This record gives sequence, C-alpha cells and structure tokens, in this order.
Amino acid sequence: MALTRDFKKTIKARAARDPAFRRALLEEATATLGCGNIFADLGLPDADSLLPKANLVRELRQLIKTNKLIGSAAAKRLGITQSDLSELLKGHTQTYSVARLRKMVAAMAGAGFVVGRENFEKICAVEGIKLTAEMKERFAEFDRKGLSPAERRREIIKAYGKKKG
Repeated sequence: MALTRDFKKTIKARAARDPAFRRALLEEATATLGCGNIFADLGLPDADSLLPKANLVRELRQLIKTNKLIGSAAAKRLGITQSDLSELLKGHTQTYSVARLRKMVAAMAGAGFVVGRENFEKICAVEGIKLTAEMKERFAEFDRKGLSPAERRREIIKAYGKKKG
C-alpha cells in the first residue's frame, strides 16, 4: 500500500520535532531491514557460512553463463558430476565448504581464457602459427583421454616447460 503525501509529511514532521519518536522509527526500520544476512534474519543455523556460500554459488552460476558452458562441461571443469553441479546451483551447499566453493569459483574464473579449438584455429591462421605433427598428435591424445583444459595445461607444461635444474 502506497503512503499518502499527507502521512509522509506527518511522519517527517513528528520525527523532526520528537527525538524519541525518531529513535523508535530508526530502531523499527533497522529491525525490519535486518542485519544484511537474510539467513541470520531467518534464524537459520550456520548463517555465517550460508551467506558466503550463496554468494559463491551465484558467482559460479554467472561464470558458467559468461563462459557459455553446458552442465557437463562445467561439471567436468569443476571436478564434480553434472547432477552434483545441478544440485549445487539449486543452492544445496551442505556438502561444500566455503573454501571448496572459492576454489571452484577460481577454477571457473581461470577458465575464461580457454579459447576452444575453433577459435584457436582462427588465431593460428591469422598469426601464421603452424602446429607440428607431434603437437597435433598430442592434442588428439588429449581428446582421446577427455582431458579438461587444466589437465591439458599440466601435460603441456610437463612436456615443454622449463626443467628445474
């Protein structure tokens, strides 16, 4: 129900002249608005961990959307099953710690730099990059094994990275 202009004027005028009314109005507004953690306002146990978990799941959902991933690809990248990802995105966070969810968000955020085969081929064509037969075979092997982008990077670093001496 919308407040009338007269009612608003009356409240403002009374608050301006009556400090006790102003304090009571402020206390009521603060209690009504809550503490900033809806889970604490509802009196739920573990409210201190529920809010960060909810925020991390929201961020994870946004990263999946931004990276244009389907459920199976996103789940694989996160190291969980597609059904677990589905439950997680519905807010079922009981089996996940805040630390684990942060790691998942970090893994997904880093995934934004994976360009994919088609875009990689376009970049190679523009830049004049030619893959050797050995590199093509290595990438085919990655495909056969079904390696994630992170696993592919590890394999490439293992094969071509600087050797520690």
